Amino acid sequence: MNVFTYGSLMFPEVWRRAAGEEGRGTRAALADHEVRALCGHSYPVMIPIPGTLASGVLYQNVSADAIARLDDFEGPFYFRREVSVIPENGTETLPAWTYLAAAPDHASILPDRWDAEAFRGEHLRLFLAEDPGFQPGSETPVRGAVSDSEKSLE
Repeated sequence: MNVFTYGSLMFPEVWRRAAGEEGRGTRAALADHEVRALCGHSYPVMIPIPGTLASGVLYQNVSADAIARLDDFEGPFYFRREVSVIPENGTETLPAWTYLAAAPDHASILPDRWDAEAFRGEHLRLFLAEDPGFQPGSETPVRGAVSDSEKSLE
């Protein structure tokens, strides 16, 4: 299975911890989708917006166990959907799973695009240290089920 990521999972250190396996990602894009900032959180959400292009990373040959871990990690604010992505330097699309906002009109989704480089520079280290899914003793990473701030998104 392939997985298209557009937020924190684009970063190998987050991918390894959330998926529970190594992944070799390649740049890719998804048409008619936009990666948006999420109020009060350093990670983003993706929603369908005609005429836009979401950049991200495509992980190929992802195991079923990793998909199950990613489902848990993403929590109830997101749902997994199959899409067709365009790999960098590719001419043909590839099928991939991705995680979209379960409610694309949710009030916490901001009109601003999410900035991956700002996340890397300002939030990645803190995200890895404080995200509930990465707390010591947590065998399966889960964002939505643990954090009070996440519960406000439901």
